[in-house]
Amino acid sequence: MTSDDIATYDEDKKAILEKVLRLFEHSHVNNFEQKGNLINVEYEVDGTQHELSYNTEKGVLEYDR
Repeated sequence: MTSDDIATYDEDKKAILEKVLRLFEHSHVNNFEQKGNLINVEYEVDGTQHELSYNTEKGVLEYDR
């Protein structure tokens, strides 16, 4: 979801939005947990396993594999 007016997006922003929507449509979350300021997510996209860790205190991805 976005509160942006996507009709005003330039081509780069439209491409990012399309990529995110494709990931949303073709992904499945296998595990989600929050430990302190870290959110860890294990997910699958088109049969390939991925894992990420997001640091809510720093506002950055710690890793994305």
